[in-house]
Amino acid sequence: MALTQLLVAGVFAYAILELLLIVSGLILDRTLDYWRVFAGYVNPRFFNHVQTLLIPLLLGLLGWSAVRGLWRGLAAFALVANAFFLLLLLGRSTLLALLVSLVLVCLWFGRAGRDYARRFALAFAAGGVLYLLIVELLPRWLGMESLPAFREMGEGRSVGSRFRLWQIALDMVRDHPLLGVGPMHFADTYNGIGAHPHNIYLQIAAEYGLPFFLILTFVLLRWFWRMTQRLRQHLSQTSDALALGCWAGLVGALVDGAFSGNFVMPLSQLWILITVILLLQRLPQEPLADSGTTRPSRLRLALWRVGLTLLLLAQLYVLVGAWQEFRQTPVRIQGAQEPVGATHYSPRFWQDGWF
Repeated sequence: MALTQLLVAGVFAYAILELLLIVSGLILDRTLDYWRVFAGYVNPRFFNHVQTLLIPLLLGLLGWSAVRGLWRGLAAFALVANAFFLLLLLGRSTLLALLVSLVLVCLWFGRAGRDYARRFALAFAAGGVLYLLIVELLPRWLGMESLPAFREMGEGRSVGSRFRLWQIALDMVRDHPLLGVGPMHFADTYNGIGAHPHNIYLQIAAEYGLPFFLILTFVLLRWFWRMTQRLRQHLSQTSDALALGCWAGLVGALVDGAFSGNFVMPLSQLWILITVILLLQRLPQEPLADSGTTRPSRLRLALWRVGLTLLLLAQLYVLVGAWQEFRQTPVRIQGAQEPVGATHYSPRFWQDGWF
């Protein structure tokens, strides 16, 4: 409960801050600077990655009977505000992720899914009203021209760049199918567009190889199927909208990951982790097997010890190599000329070369 109250208080405060920044910017400066108004995010799309998980969590909290009074009001306000922010930024992958998770929730979870869908519809209806008031009516009342969109609906350049990045990843899979090109080495091949392919599945296949990708996919699907079965059984016995909201958020993250960089951004990674923790906490614990029938053999214990020792040695090897690199004199930009203009304080190695 303490964690959820902290979450609600934080997202409410951020919603208030952003609404004040947007409205005051329109009134005082007669402009809406999308790239600067969302505090804490160098790119508003990173905020959309967080919303993929935040909006389902808020939908779940509003359906959870433990959230009452003031906390319920704060959560409702934050939810409507985030629906407005998402409509303002037109986050396509986030909208798609939310809609896919909404459809699956309605198909698989009966009455609980219908309740989730009702809260979803009300939240975005209220967010649409807020959009009408702030983006359409307020500028007219101030005598301003219509506000430009964050980006055009199709974002043709963005879509084309993704296709290019996906093709690069597929070429890497073709050339290095077994072991891949190495973790975080997609950007080692200069492309001038991005440091990752904006598709976590292609990135894992390209950087870790197809065998690892298949093993990881199997483990992930098996875990998620077990969580889904446990959640359906749990909801058949009790009402737990928060658990359902966590499940919907994780489904959304998996969909969003096919089109964005939500799994490589630290802040959205943290939100994914929080959502997993909340889901596991809400579900009843699986009964432990009888320890007498599952006692590991001496050989199995020995293999575990050898394996863990090898992992520890591998980590020590990495630390020694990292320390030697850390002691070296830092180099400047390599592979390209010194950045000029607006990029001098914020260079990007996939555009300006290696640091």
